[in-house]
Amino acid sequence: MNNTRTIYAFISLFLVLVIGVSLYWLPDNPSYIATGENEFSDLDSSGATPYSIHVAVDACNSYAFKQYQQYRDTEESNIFFSPYSISTCLSMVYEGARGETAEEMQQVFEWSENPDMRLPATAYLYNKLNDPENNCTVRSANSVWAQEDYPFIEEYINLLEAGYGGKAVNIDFGRSDEARKQINAWVESRTNYKIKDLFEEGMITPDTRMVLTNALYFKGDWEQKFDAGKTRELLFNISRSEQVSVDMMFLRDKWFNYTENDLVQVLEMDYSGGDYSMIILLPRETGLDSVENSIDHESFSALIDDLEPHEMILSVPRFTIETKYVMNTGLSEFGMSQAFTPSADFSGVTLEDDLWLDTVVHQTYISVAENGTEAAAATGASYVMSMPSGVRFRVDHPFMFAILEKETGLILFIGRVVDPS
Repeated sequence: MNNTRTIYAFISLFLVLVIGVSLYWLPDNPSYIATGENEFSDLDSSGATPYSIHVAVDACNSYAFKQYQQYRDTEESNIFFSPYSISTCLSMVYEGARGETAEEMQQVFEWSENPDMRLPATAYLYNKLNDPENNCTVRSANSVWAQEDYPFIEEYINLLEAGYGGKAVNIDFGRSDEARKQINAWVESRTNYKIKDLFEEGMITPDTRMVLTNALYFKGDWEQKFDAGKTRELLFNISRSEQVSVDMMFLRDKWFNYTENDLVQVLEMDYSGGDYSMIILLPRETGLDSVENSIDHESFSALIDDLEPHEMILSVPRFTIETKYVMNTGLSEFGMSQAFTPSADFSGVTLEDDLWLDTVVHQTYISVAENGTEAAAATGASYVMSMPSGVRFRVDHPFMFAILEKETGLILFIGRVVDPS
C-alpha cells in the first residue's frame, strides 16, 4: 500500500417506494421477495424502552427537518430523501468513532450517547420495519463490505451485525471495479432494481477499506384507492407564472384525517392496514416559503396531533422523483467535519491510524400513483368531476410530504414536489 491515507468509504443509500399501482408501476419481483423472506431476522431489542425509542425517533425526525432546510437552500425544485436511512447508516459509522469525531457526529444526529439506550432502540425500529406481518412491504437492510486482509476490530464488526443486522462480507477492493459491481448488485436486489449504479466508476478505489450500506425499500397500497379511470390531465401551478400539465388523480366522498391553519392544509393518507401513512402539507398560497419557514419537527408533530377525520374531495398529482446527493459538504457544514479529514478518529474500527470518511452518497426513488391498471390511465381524461360536499383538498401547487411509521411517528421519507411533471 502506498503512503497516502487509506480511504474509509461510507455510502448511505436507499430506495423507496412505489405507492399505488403495484402491478403496473412495480411488478412483484420473485428474487426480491425471496431475499426479503430469508434475509431478515429479529435483532435483540429486549433492552428497548418507550423512552429510548422516543429518543431515537425524535433524533431522526429532528435531523429530517434540519437536512430538509439545507436542501431547500441548495435545491431549486423537487427534494426527496430518507432521514432514517441516512441516520441509520451514519450511526453504524458512529459506533466506531471516538473523541472529537464522535462528538461532532452526535451533535449533528442527536443520537443517545448511551449504547445501552441507543442500540436496543435501533434494533427495535429495525425489527418493526422488517416485520413480515406489515400490510405494506417494508425492508431495511444493512451491509458491511470489509477489505479481506485489513485488521478490523472484531468487536466492531460483531456490533454491526448484532445491533444493525449488518453482516460483514469480505471483499477485495484491490479489484475495485469488481467490488463496485458486486456492491451495486446487492443494492439493486434489495431495492427491487430501482436503484442502479449507486457507485459510479471511480467512487471505489484500491485504497478503499470499508463500505457501509443501508438500503430502505417501501411499497404500499392506499387504504382508500384512487379510481384510475377518473385520472385526467390538468395544470399544476409551479409558480404564479409557470404551469405544467400533470396526471391528476381524484377521490371523493371518503374520510381522511385532516387539519388546517392560516398557512397550510394538512392531509393524512393511510396505506393498507393503517401502520404507515403519507402526510401532505399544502400551503394556502402557491409558494412554499411560508410553510418551509415555519416547519420543524416540533411544529410538524403538533400538526399530526391536530388531525381529525373529515369527509374529503381530493385531487392529487401522480409523480415520480429520483434524486442523488453527495453529502460530504453538507455534513461538514452541519459541524461533522473532522470525519472527512486525516485527523478523523475511527479507533473503534481498527487499531491502524489510517481511516477517514471519503464519500457519503444518498440516492432515492419514489413513484406516487393510483392503485390501478395500465389501461385505466387511458380513460382518465374523459372523466368530468362533479362538485360534491366535503373539504376540498386540491394539490395543484407545490407541497411538502412525509411518510411515517404511525405508531412511533418515525419519518421514513420526506420531501417536496415543486414540479411533478
